[in-house]
Amino acid sequence: MRVLYMERNELLVAEIEKQLGATVEIVSVPAGMHLVVLLPDGAEDIILWQRAAEAGIASWPLSMLSKKAGATGTDPWLRRR
Repeated sequence: MRVLYMERNELLVAEIEKQLGATVEIVSVPAGMHLVVLLPDGAEDIILWQRAAEAGIASWPLSMLSKKAGATGTDPWLRRR
């Protein structure tokens, strides 16, 4: 299984690099399928998340987990009720 995950990870990283180039930094561990893509300042991770979902890639924008986003109410997923 490790070899399979490593191959899938390498494929995913290669495709992200192909699509986004040097504009992002990828933080990844070759042993699994989890990785973080660090976007340039001002980039909207929600938009990238939506486009990934349209391409069949399961992901989660880290801004949804941000206390700052929830506190300001800018992210509809985190608005306090």
